[in-house]
Amino acid sequence: SHHIADFRALRFGAIIGSVNLDNIVPVETLHLSAAAMAERTLEEKAFGDDTKGRYAWILSNPIPMEVPIPAGGTLGLWDYYPH
Repeated sequence: SHHIADFRALRFGAIIGSVNLDNIVPVETLHLSAAAMAERTLEEKAFGDDTKGRYAWILSNPIPMEVPIPAGGTLGLWDYYPH
């Protein structure tokens, strides 16, 4: 099981990797089975919001960066332009 052992050790204000954004779908279209819901991590259960009207980002191919890039971001998608 994957989980975050120490939230204080998380990196904030930096780009830590990349993923492919495959799709964005309304959460009510996910139709997660009871088995799939039971396999969710503690973080997914604690921080996920599956209420009607919300959207889920379907991601793949996560690639962590060896050296994080300091960057202030914002909620949602945004473009990063290195200086």
